[in-house]
Amino acid sequence: MQSDMMMQNAQRLKPEFDDQRGQDLLWLCREISDLSTYLRIKQWWAQTHAGCAAQVADHGIVEVQDKEIWPTYMLATEAQGWIQSPAGRIRRLITEVTSLKTGLSSGIYVKHAMSRPDVMKPTR
Repeated sequence: MQSDMMMQNAQRLKPEFDDQRGQDLLWLCREISDLSTYLRIKQWWAQTHAGCAAQVADHGIVEVQDKEIWPTYMLATEAQGWIQSPAGRIRRLITEVTSLKTGLSSGIYVKHAMSRPDVMKPTR
């Protein structure tokens, strides 16, 4: 799941993954995703045809439209003042968001802006 999410986010933010390190990370994500797909298909065939492979539960990371998060984001003015992000920062943030997506404990919920993964806030 993390690898699939990483590849989806990389499609939107291609310049962040143009260097060798970014390309290596995406290659590894593709390999993991392919292996996961193979294992899920194999598991599905092993089961009776009554159901599909179990889905991984979403642990409360929600990607929202920017307009939904800016009005209540405490550091909105400072964040909107950033014009250029340091090299590698967005790639690191995407990695963190994907880790949170599968690793948060039950009952913890976080929103992040679609175009700005650095704009996060806890929710209820």
